[in-house]
Amino acid sequence: MSNEDDQQLISNNVFNNAEDLNDALTEESDNNDVSSPYQSRTWTPNVGDMFKPIVGTKFGNLKDAFEGYKKYSKAAGFDVRKSTQRTDRKGIVLRKFFVCSKEDKQRYTQRLLDHETRTTTPMMETPLLIERHAAKVYTREIFYVVQQEIIASLWTCSALSKDIIQDRDKERKGEFKVLFDEKDHIITCTCLHFELYGILCRHAFYVLRHHEIKKIPKRYILQRWRKDAVKLPSTKAMLNGTSDTNNTLSDIYSSVGRVTSCLGNDIEKLGQFLECIKLFENELESNSISESSRSKKDTIDSFIGITQPAEITIKVPKNARNKGCGTSKRYVGAREESINKSSRGKRICRNCQQWANHDSRNCPKKKE
Repeated sequence: MSNEDDQQLISNNVFNNAEDLNDALTEESDNNDVSSPYQSRTWTPNVGDMFKPIVGTKFGNLKDAFEGYKKYSKAAGFDVRKSTQRTDRKGIVLRKFFVCSKEDKQRYTQRLLDHETRTTTPMMETPLLIERHAAKVYTREIFYVVQQEIIASLWTCSALSKDIIQDRDKERKGEFKVLFDEKDHIITCTCLHFELYGILCRHAFYVLRHHEIKKIPKRYILQRWRKDAVKLPSTKAMLNGTSDTNNTLSDIYSSVGRVTSCLGNDIEKLGQFLECIKLFENELESNSISESSRSKKDTIDSFIGITQPAEITIKVPKNARNKGCGTSKRYVGAREESINKSSRGKRICRNCQQWANHDSRNCPKKKE
């Protein structure tokens, strides 16, 4: 690398010894994560300034830069690996990417879990409608946690008074005060389970069941636990349709956006608009034709966006000769060649003055 004197070789002086690294890891072990046993989808490491990569930092070479990022990732609690790079025509690296070593695995696991959550239904353990509502809104993993709280509200909780709930569970044994506002559906519990973990506790579910509440209040369903926390790509992005189809889809998205903008925060009209969409959706589902009734040809045509023509005309290809294919002449042996010569008419040679099958250019006496 040229101009090495002008480069700030910071990576060689970041960590002097192992003790500095251990001290930094001890001081910065607390990262900016959710205060719950369930990992959120986004996570920002909280490490010391000596570890953080700074925009504009220069390294002597790629190896020093990679080592610097490895030390940063170790302090943050993850691993880093080399990814793709950009080079010019001469092979000089213009840009190099370092990514988390578990990036691809996490992306695959997320898609797999999202597909399972959206396409399957978990088994219900109670006849309560609030449990079915939890299965519709929560991701699969969070639903199982909520389901345990709902079951516990049936078997381990009892009411000592209007606001006091007794918990007979060995791990959470005690008496807790639960306040519920029937008008606004606001519920609080002294166990602070929702404040700590983001889901309602068994004591709250006991009170909701007592008041015959069939759905979890929206204010207590956090966005990060919902099935739709990660938005699916639009239909236009997933399907390779015709230009007319794409234009129609674009008009639909624009119309919906304009309507929601005009309605603003009017909850009543927004509910009416949503109800109209759901009615149309239910009508389509009731009258829809199953995909199995479609032929394989129609499925392929709709997928690639091209219809197979009724008549296919194939023209005769032009005759072409490739290099090394040989000649069109066959090999002529000595016997056949002598026969051909004997069949030719004789003529006088100007060199030897005789009637023969040769002339002055290839006369045998000329060679002598």
